[in-house]
Amino acid sequence: MITLKVDGMSCDHCIQTITNAIHTVDAQAGVHIDLKQGIVNVQTRAAEESITTAITDTGFDVTDAVHSAGT
Repeated sequence: MITLKVDGMSCDHCIQTITNAIHTVDAQAGVHIDLKQGIVNVQTRAAEESITTAITDTGFDVTDAVHSAGT
């Protein structure tokens, strides 16, 4: 799992935009977004860099990544 801190998310449209961007990299990715905490969790086999690039290309800032055991 990839856990990213993303700045600038504030609404359902943000969730949809980021989810769609991630799905362009991995159509099967599981995406969970917590607006209050500014966290995006992605269950994927894609590279973290690819996911991060997809998100930043939509105009959001990825400010941190947390690496979980077992990924």
